[in-house]
Amino acid sequence: MTPRRHGGKIGWRNGVPFRRRAGASCRAATGENRVAERHPVPLNKNLVFNDRIWSGCPVKPSSGTPRHDYLRRLAIEAYLGYAMVHWTMTVAGRRKGWLGEHSHALWREVLLHTLARYRLAAPVYCLMPDHAHVLLVGLAKESDQARAVSFVRRYTVGMFTERDGGWQKQAYDHVLREDERGPGAFQAAAHYIVENPVRAGLVGEARAWRFSGSLVLGRPLLDWRAADFWDRRWQVFINGSL
Repeated sequence: MTPRRHGGKIGWRNGVPFRRRAGASCRAATGENRVAERHPVPLNKNLVFNDRIWSGCPVKPSSGTPRHDYLRRLAIEAYLGYAMVHWTMTVAGRRKGWLGEHSHALWREVLLHTLARYRLAAPVYCLMPDHAHVLLVGLAKESDQARAVSFVRRYTVGMFTERDGGWQKQAYDHVLREDERGPGAFQAAAHYIVENPVRAGLVGEARAWRFSGSLVLGRPLLDWRAADFWDRRWQVFINGSL
């Protein structure tokens, strides 16, 4: 039988184990949890499911917690294959002070491993003082952005001190619609990302912000700042081929 309450122990839901807090009843799972439910694997001591940290039932928010902390995701299929998704990851409590050359280098290293592991490209990314943007594009039928973002969030914790607290519980996402996938619209979405430091008053022009860039496997010199980047390279991301 499926236990509805299980004080601080491992419970089961839809055949998948998860950890509940004492006295907590499990309602609708968060988007990331729902993804993991579709890919059950045996429980281990670290509660790691298919490269994602399993967080179990969402904690009931306090009266001062906004409801958008518990985001509803689209169906898992929206993040598979040749999907194009703008992801936003916010630092817990909007804390600042972590961004620098070391954290940028770690971000690029982890993101590069992610692209190789999940068959993706990142035409643009931008690290801000209290959040990060990345535009991911699937390059194969087996590409999986939900798992990819969980992988990034897990292995970039080294960018933060204990005081920083790491990322918020969930990343925001915007899956590009069909009318947003053409060259002009796709470029506009990327332009919006790299212009974030300008809108925040951190720099006068986007190319001056040193914590943004592009990452595509096999293209180490690729950079959105190049004059011919959108004229010659957008096919890489639109057509899903190198």
